[in-house]
Amino acid sequence: MPIFNLIVIFIFGLLIGSFTNVIVWRLPRDESIVKPRSHCPYCNRMIKSYDNIPVISYLFLGGKCRYCKKSISIRYPLIELAVGILYILCFVIADFSFNLRFFTGIFLASTLTPIFIIDLEHQVIPEHITFPGILVGLILSPFRMGGWSGLLNAVIGAVVGGGVLFIVSVLWKALFKKEGMGFGDVELLAFLGTFLGWKKILLVIFGSSLLGSVVGIILMFFFKRFREKRILPFGPFISLTGFIVFIWGDRILHLILTKIFFLA
Repeated sequence: MPIFNLIVIFIFGLLIGSFTNVIVWRLPRDESIVKPRSHCPYCNRMIKSYDNIPVISYLFLGGKCRYCKKSISIRYPLIELAVGILYILCFVIADFSFNLRFFTGIFLASTLTPIFIIDLEHQVIPEHITFPGILVGLILSPFRMGGWSGLLNAVIGAVVGGGVLFIVSVLWKALFKKEGMGFGDVELLAFLGTFLGWKKILLVIFGSSLLGSVVGIILMFFFKRFREKRILPFGPFISLTGFIVFIWGDRILHLILTKIFFLA
């Protein structure tokens, strides 16, 4: 096993995870993700480079700002670790090669992670991520899914992914006179559709709906506060299911066709 490559990929994932923290904090607040430099949200002191080393600095500082001693949320090192682990997973599923599947995987990991967290916290999916993601998905599709037929599959995937949820949202609003799913969810499914194609995006729609329903029922059963508000963003379930389908989608489709529909 290429241990050195795994270590380098993990460290690179930690660095991208650190930048993900910047995106998660600044995008919902309409702040630039480039400047100014990272600073403490409490005392606004600029964070020195040696205090901004992923995970290590958090542990060294005891989870507190060097200057004001306010506690730093543990989510920062957890996000860094999560992205690092996802990068390693992408390398493993790419047969330990720096091929297109690997780079596609880390792109999805790097974009779906901030979408997951931002929608969970703010109930919004930033189009600053989904729109460029759709463009990248379309550009890569001929190389990933077989020439012009791959591009067509990506286009249909985007239309099916975004279109199904858009129709559901319109019908929900017409029937219940209130917003159901946000347009950000439509954009996210269109984004994933360009990478997964129309067959796998249907898996994402079904899988994320099932997962969201199960989690929603559990939350309603155990938490009175959730029963009262009933606010459950759909983006995290789409993001999680989308990444799972990217990794194991072919196997899932094979199982469905052979075990459920008995097709060879």
